[in-house]
Amino acid sequence: MPIEQHALDSKVAKLRQTIIGLQERTGKIGEQDTKRVLITPLLQALGWNVLDVEEVRNEYRHRSQDNPVDYALFMMRTPALFVEAKSLGKNLEDRRWISQTIGYAATMGVEWCVLTNGDEYRLYNAHAPVDADEKLFRVVKISEEREHHYAVETLDLLSKQDLQEKRLNVLWKAHGPEEGPHEIQTCWTISHSKTWTRPHPSPSQTEMSS
Repeated sequence: MPIEQHALDSKVAKLRQTIIGLQERTGKIGEQDTKRVLITPLLQALGWNVLDVEEVRNEYRHRSQDNPVDYALFMMRTPALFVEAKSLGKNLEDRRWISQTIGYAATMGVEWCVLTNGDEYRLYNAHAPVDADEKLFRVVKISEEREHHYAVETLDLLSKQDLQEKRLNVLWKAHGPEEGPHEIQTCWTISHSKTWTRPHPSPSQTEMSS
């Protein structure tokens, strides 16, 4: 069932208040509480049936010897998105977490993956033929009220409906680094626009001489 934009907008606003309250009262909470209180409710708002193991699996392993991923989201019995969770307040710029998340997805043939601490969400294209840093597509923080519309727009890309329609792939092809060096790239949507930067390679010798 398609999700309604105002419902997601409302859920993100409520999660912001929860996050701010948790940060003010406790500073940090553990990973399990982060998943239960912040991440699972968002996945539900994005149209995923978290009670259906054919659709959402926790601690998923493709093979018994694999390391588990916190959430594996399935479509047509095939993994479509991996979500790796850390506790609220964890620094997601730690390359250990980035490599772990991308590695899980790439090993299991899943193109898109997310690293989150329940507040910050980092979207990666694990299959992109670029360095790990350039696999990062978008970053949003729910607690940043001034970025509310952009956060809703970005999180909506993780909905079951949008993954079925491959909107992430469309945006990546339009704005990803394989299109060539672009110092400033702009993603436009019906409701909101956002200018963002992406690292780009140095020009080749051919480009410099032309």
